[in-house]
Amino acid sequence: MSRVSLAWLFPASRRIDEFTNRELKKFYEEAFRKGVISREEAMAELKKALRHKTDFVTALKISIPVNWRSSISYKFWKKKGEKPGLSTIIETLRDRRMYELAATFAIALKSGDIRDEAFDEKDFVKPEEYDFKIRTADNLEKLVNERAEKIHRKGFAERYFKGREEVFNYELKDLKYSELFRRGEYDKILSLYEDLKETWHGKTAGIGERVVSLTLFESGLLDEEPEACEAIIRYQWAITNIWMWSDEIKDLASNLREGSINILLVECLRRGLEKTNVDSVFSFISRNPRVLDEPVQEYVELTKKIEEKLKTYPWINFKDYVEGAGIVFSKLEERKRKLLKTVKS
Repeated sequence: MSRVSLAWLFPASRRIDEFTNRELKKFYEEAFRKGVISREEAMAELKKALRHKTDFVTALKISIPVNWRSSISYKFWKKKGEKPGLSTIIETLRDRRMYELAATFAIALKSGDIRDEAFDEKDFVKPEEYDFKIRTADNLEKLVNERAEKIHRKGFAERYFKGREEVFNYELKDLKYSELFRRGEYDKILSLYEDLKETWHGKTAGIGERVVSLTLFESGLLDEEPEACEAIIRYQWAITNIWMWSDEIKDLASNLREGSINILLVECLRRGLEKTNVDSVFSFISRNPRVLDEPVQEYVELTKKIEEKLKTYPWINFKDYVEGAGIVFSKLEERKRKLLKTVKS
């Protein structure tokens, strides 16, 4: 959040953390009080949940306030003809429903990330460590289910559960591709490239897409302006794909050491890479630096196209979206420079 005009997101981010932490503490205190879980287990799980960090939670602390502000701006514009300004920021920061929604998503993302972490580490940790993480993820998921049905507007839970099931199915497919990669079946992976790409979209940008859609639904804007919301959702889907691609660049070296699948590595294989050891991959990227740019261009072009459409809505807080995207673009360039420096050294 380096841009001055996005400074209003700092207090929103702090309060989202406060809401999330309070809900986690309340949940475990109640579980212990009811005898569902021992005090020791409750404290251990709570500690894990509070400390667990995921990039998706950082992203939603930008995405949810920005999209919620659009719903506030629409109401101000419809009622008074006002364009987005300080009054819409103040009203957004005061709206408890936004923080409740963000807390629900933050807990859901922690649950999913802890579960993924457990799956990734299953073959390398003690069984009791694996079981602990799975129990933690299960309990956090239980809390999210309760919140989806009790706190949010009618229809939210059904949409949330459907979206979660869709993402889960993509995650299962991703596990199959990870296994193919571990077995060195690169030709088979390449023959299924389009499906692999859809799977990658579904388990990464698909999460962001559903968070945005549910935010616009919860705020009521989706009911009022479905066409504009469709553009917002698609825009943030494209931006999330750019962010996820920069993550693939950042994680390449560690993925190579671990023998884990990485979409950048798959793109290298498509362009003629023959061996997947670190030296071979780095040498290939050094000779073919465009592999860092070409796969992401479709998303960059899509964002530019949708920005033209977003400009046509006088009530959309356009600068928030564009400057938020600018942070993602800057991060991508930074990670590209860092990797190119590494592969050429």
